[in-house]
Amino acid sequence: MDAVQTTPRHPLDAARTEALAALVADLDPTDLHWVSGFMAGLASERARGGPREVSSATAKGAQEAHARILVLYASQTGNGRRVAERLGRSLEAAGMHPTLVAAGDYSPKQLAQERFAVLVASTHGDGEAPDDAKALMDHLFGRKAPRLEQLAFAVLALGDSSYPKFCATGRALDERLAELGARRLCPRVDCDVDVDAKANAWLEQVVALTRTETGASTPRLTIVTPLRPATTQAATREQPVEVELLTNQRITARESERDVRHLELELPEHRLDYEPGDALGVWTDNPADTVDRVLELTKLDGSSTVTLEGTSHTLGEWLTQRREVTRLARPLIEQLAAASPSGDLKRWLEPANASTLREVFKTWQVTDLLKSYPIEWSPEALVRALHPISPRLYSIASSRREVGDEAHLTVAVVDYTRDGERRHGAASWQLAEQAIGTTVRAYIEPNTRFRLPTDGQRDVIMI
Repeated sequence: MDAVQTTPRHPLDAARTEALAALVADLDPTDLHWVSGFMAGLASERARGGPREVSSATAKGAQEAHARILVLYASQTGNGRRVAERLGRSLEAAGMHPTLVAAGDYSPKQLAQERFAVLVASTHGDGEAPDDAKALMDHLFGRKAPRLEQLAFAVLALGDSSYPKFCATGRALDERLAELGARRLCPRVDCDVDVDAKANAWLEQVVALTRTETGASTPRLTIVTPLRPATTQAATREQPVEVELLTNQRITARESERDVRHLELELPEHRLDYEPGDALGVWTDNPADTVDRVLELTKLDGSSTVTLEGTSHTLGEWLTQRREVTRLARPLIEQLAAASPSGDLKRWLEPANASTLREVFKTWQVTDLLKSYPIEWSPEALVRALHPISPRLYSIASSRREVGDEAHLTVAVVDYTRDGERRHGAASWQLAEQAIGTTVRAYIEPNTRFRLPTDGQRDVIMI
């Protein structure tokens, strides 16, 4: 028996339909989005038995619904989360209502209901998406991916140009959302390790564009005098704290080629709280002998002053405290490729030689490259060609239930000889050389994706 097809009843008669069409005829997409939010708020109020007249609360609710912005981040080491949190604070200060959520905690199907979405997506390894972005990527690239014509979006891609598939996750998300019909609020921005350089300008642009689109008004600010002193602020990547080294013990045999250390650090009270699975971020200066070798190979004076983007330091200070000299960066290879008569570097940068370039990044240091491909450098050109220095993250190998206000690390020391010259790891070697009672700058990098089950009865497989 054939199914009987019925046509759903149109909720409005011809006269009302004509009147509604006339009312919205000259509205642009932004106005129409606001009207849809207004109507949704009105429907919700009347469904609860509210009054028939349009109340100011309904209008306000519609305005707030229209000003809601999804801020979705997929982060592996915390950089994406930090940018997303800054964006959330800026959107809120501009009168909007951001919803900040990690990709792993977000239901991808909900994206079909969003009006505005801002995505901060990191890429790690060889073009791999962060662990918590898998469900989102599977949903968007699957056969059942929804059309997203109602969505306006912006993407900030984070990555490391040392890898061939630079910012691959952000690029893929940006292109796929556009394929599904979503509208870009602004072009995607790709950030290298020096995230802030491009992220700050992108953040300001996104706030301005979303505020215009939503018609949000800046909330009135009220000065509040605290009745009690503020609690001590937790340490952050930007504001680390000094932690004292209590124990520095080698745990491999003396005749072993590997030097692995057990380190115990005393944590300041209330400044560094962690759970099993979190990492300790450690800031250290570069090894002095490596800095001296860079200056020797480039024939530059460490006391010369270099000013970059309004910040002035001696070249020695840039190389010691602010630039990577143990890790290679793609800009350094590009600079050398453009000036060196050798064609090797140009070939390394070709897409077909990605595996060769990957091996170079893994096994070479800055001094190896400067020694093998000498060119004439200026202090400013050298500083621009090197990546900003970054903290090293070490998995915490202790539980506070057992060790109290301490954090224990197990660190494999990078210290080897190449072509007759000694090579060090920027942090591991200096931690190994650190004397008991001295301090290092540190902070906690939480890893919410790597937690023991809250249910203590559940089985756990540990590899």
